[in-house]
Amino acid sequence: MMSAIRINELARELEVKPKAITDYLPEIGITDKKSHSSALEEDVANKVREHFHSAGGDKRSRSLDDIRAQARNQDKPPASPEMEAQIAKANQMWRDVAEGARSWEPGSSPIVQGGRPESNRRKY
Repeated sequence: MMSAIRINELARELEVKPKAITDYLPEIGITDKKSHSSALEEDVANKVREHFHSAGGDKRSRSLDDIRAQARNQDKPPASPEMEAQIAKANQMWRDVAEGARSWEPGSSPIVQGGRPESNRRKY
């Protein structure tokens, strides 16, 4: 008796989506497997492995890190001078906020020093 492997396990092994495997099965004459939980005989699984190993990168799913790395490496058009000025202003603002946070000491904030105004205090 031949062993069987579920489509979702094979997909995990090949690092592809189960849908890619179920879409490929009719091409090799397997029409009764419709679900990711369907089991494939070992000979069919080997055909699927061969196909996805030979297909290489175009059939394999990409990880989120790969997609982010590709987006970072794309050439970006230069920003307009107005946009550069806004970016510089925002960066300076964040540096000022960060500097203020580093120099903050408990009780040094004017809001905290005086507490709530007398009119906002509860009267018992």
